[in-house]
Amino acid sequence: LARPEPWEVLINLSGQDFPLKSQEEIRAFFAANEGRNFLDIVEPEKVWNDPYARIQRIRLEPPFMKSGWNVPKLRIDRWSRHLVKTLRHGYRPVEVLPHSFIMNSPHADTVENRLLHEEDWSAGGSHPKVFTLADRERLERSDKLFARKFDSRQDSEILRVLEKRVLG
Repeated sequence: LARPEPWEVLINLSGQDFPLKSQEEIRAFFAANEGRNFLDIVEPEKVWNDPYARIQRIRLEPPFMKSGWNVPKLRIDRWSRHLVKTLRHGYRPVEVLPHSFIMNSPHADTVENRLLHEEDWSAGGSHPKVFTLADRERLERSDKLFARKFDSRQDSEILRVLEKRVLG
């Protein structure tokens, strides 16, 4: 974020994410969707019994939340600068702050409620299933840009297969 050249896309990735598309395909996607923000959004009341007890200090009304693995693509202005500063220096859940911030900003009309990560929640619980080589076909067919969750200690071969595919 501190690089001197301008940036256009903020992609929140973790060490357990991996691209499913090449850099060229990812750049082409964002070029074709200029001015759009991709967030997986739900109103907190639909997920938590008492969401305001968890997020009361955010002070953005109304709050929005969902996946922390989102792709906001913001025009660089005072709103986006404030968001980046808050993310760098503040302590707020990544599942809540960017969503609430953007949905309460002039950028709300640019949001498409769409997750750009392939995830598998079939196991239940509070975390997605770890992808393995058994998921190869699903991942190769996916129209998503990224996938999560991977663990090289559990299955490093799926990462090698995807890396070869993405890098060509």
